[in-house]
Amino acid sequence: GGRRDGPTAIGAAPSATPGVESDTAPAPVAPLPEPAARPAGFADAVPSVAVLPFVNVSRNPADDWISTDMTVAVQTALERTGAMGVVTFAAADESTALETAGARGARWLVGGGYQRVGDRLRITARVLDVAGGDLIRVVKVDGAVDALDTLTTEMVATVRAAVDDGGEAPRTTAARDLRRPDAG
Repeated sequence: GGRRDGPTAIGAAPSATPGVESDTAPAPVAPLPEPAARPAGFADAVPSVAVLPFVNVSRNPADDWISTDMTVAVQTALERTGAMGVVTFAAADESTALETAGARGARWLVGGGYQRVGDRLRITARVLDVAGGDLIRVVKVDGAVDALDTLTTEMVATVRAAVDDGGEAPRTTAARDLRRPDAG
């Protein structure tokens, strides 16, 4: 490493003769290009999905952490597609969820719940079309609480497939049955 004699101003070119300022200015730095303009209506063209927090059907406060884990897993998986936006809800208010999701520009609404009995867990997720309120897909996953990561991954993959299909996938038998008023 060479030694410099005397300070050099920041941005000034070092002189050819040590200790003597140069008369030549540094080469100008090209400005950064402006980001490409988004076409008009771009935000409206990108589909988005609203994600409700998963509800603890068992109502055991010790299991509330499961809601956070599942909700974040769904949000993250959908955001990673890069093909859609994700709208989140602060609280699970299912009574106004479709209206709120529609007002926030979401095309789909994902929500659900989980029930723990001993060391067993059932996760149920629903994907709804916001515009018509139609149930597109129901996902039910059962297993051991110790296998929560695996259960969540399976549930998220099915939810993501329903949304990636554009909501055009045929409804499952479970989805049709849950839409009937007499289906408990």
